[in-house]
Amino acid sequence: MSEVAILKVILEANPGLSIDDALKLTDKAIKSLSKTKADIAKGNTGASDDVVSPTDNKQQKHQYTQADFKFNPMQALQGDKATCVLCGKKFDVISKTHLWVSHGITPEEYRNLCGYSPTQRLMTETYRQQRANKLKGNEPWKQTNRWKDKQAREAAAREAASQAVDGIDTDDKSTPKETPKAPKSDAKPQANASGTPEKKDDKGDNAPKS
Repeated sequence: MSEVAILKVILEANPGLSIDDALKLTDKAIKSLSKTKADIAKGNTGASDDVVSPTDNKQQKHQYTQADFKFNPMQALQGDKATCVLCGKKFDVISKTHLWVSHGITPEEYRNLCGYSPTQRLMTETYRQQRANKLKGNEPWKQTNRWKDKQAREAAAREAASQAVDGIDTDDKSTPKETPKAPKSDAKPQANASGTPEKKDDKGDNAPKS
């Protein structure tokens, strides 16, 4: 793997890491790979005495005190960027990788050193709010299979309810019946003595017989 590829992997895995710290990690990774290849070529696949463990790190042995502070911890998590009190560098988030690579301490030790609570986020409130708003705007939970399955179930339930209502309405609507017509009368107009039907005058009375 090339140096650029290793650097890219490190930066992607640690988005809050500064370029300087990423380069340090890249250099260590390359040296470690080179040593591993050399050991394999020699047939030595066991643990090497030359490998530096975290407890052998000179920075790990250093016990930081407030005299080592380059920035006030009470102001380090204010504004747009978080400031590392041990080196003065600014970050979106003071990452675990930065603290270990640059200072040889863990986030827990850093919080204790700065007088922060164990649950204190190593970022500013401004950045935390920006990140929360971004997540809210993107609504990543809507991309999960659980959310999609829930929406599909709710849509199916609404469709089934709609079809049920339509079925009830259809059953209630009966075909209108035709109004029965009055039977036709076979009676014919009564004829007068001459056999001619009587005629009525304009007033509706029978015309006088001749």
